[in-house]
Amino acid sequence: MDSDLQHPPEVIKEFVKQAEAGHDIVIGERMANKQNSFLREVVGRAIYKFLSVTTGLEFKNAGDFVLYKRRVVDVIKSLPEREKFFRGLAQWVGFKKKYVPYAVRFRKFGRGTSIRGLAKFILNGVTSFSAFPLRISFWIGLVIFLGSVGYGASVVIEKFLYPKNLIEGLSSLTIVVLILGSVQLMVIGIIGEYLYKMFNEIKGRPVYIIAETKNLENDRMS
Repeated sequence: MDSDLQHPPEVIKEFVKQAEAGHDIVIGERMANKQNSFLREVVGRAIYKFLSVTTGLEFKNAGDFVLYKRRVVDVIKSLPEREKFFRGLAQWVGFKKKYVPYAVRFRKFGRGTSIRGLAKFILNGVTSFSAFPLRISFWIGLVIFLGSVGYGASVVIEKFLYPKNLIEGLSSLTIVVLILGSVQLMVIGIIGEYLYKMFNEIKGRPVYIIAETKNLENDRMS
């Protein structure tokens, strides 16, 4: 939990209750924030929605007000990656989760996250769990390529119907530049796919996580 007293300590009792009920991760979900304006709340929820769409993980309007059981902490600590995006890892590791609603209080100490901090947060979240930034160039290149093909077809039609309206050499040069540029962007996107696969291999995250074992001795697992 944060140390600026925005997270109400009395909610911890509910966290412990849900943990004792069998949940491995208990997450505080912000239902209201007395500190933020309406616009700031809309932007914050949009950010989490964007992260959910781009990463394939479930990001609700929740911060770092979370209870982890020991086995979850051990799994997160065992991951070899150095830059750990905990809000994403809490979703990625699996285990049983429970969201507890609460209202954020006014901040007693410190300052809120700046625009620069929010941008860094989004970039860190997306790049840790998604190839979305690497794939953008491919899709932009594909759109430009299709547009250049359509533009080329219209130039050919205009060449036969209204030949006097065309400027000699300009249309062909534009088409060549668009096609070459779009192909380059698509190639960069393909290279990005290979980089993302290398990125996942370097992180070394396990293919699966064993949450619990039954009828197996510890020495037989080693």
